[in-house]
Amino acid sequence: MLLPKPKKLTKEDEELISRLKQSASKPLTKQQVQAQRISWVFGNLPSHSKLTREEIDRLIRAREGE
Repeated sequence: MLLPKPKKLTKEDEELISRLKQSASKPLTKQQVQAQRISWVFGNLPSHSKLTREEIDRLIRAREGE
């Protein structure tokens, strides 16, 4: 099976990749990590779940003793 030839990156593509690499190399704050955890849990709940983001936040904090 032949793979398609990779397309040549434009200047804008290269700039975007550079900015993404810079952003990815910065450590996340505690608040950013918490927001990602809440989002992950919320996104993985069944569609019929009645839990809110605020309740998830409270449950995560309680579990960690905060």
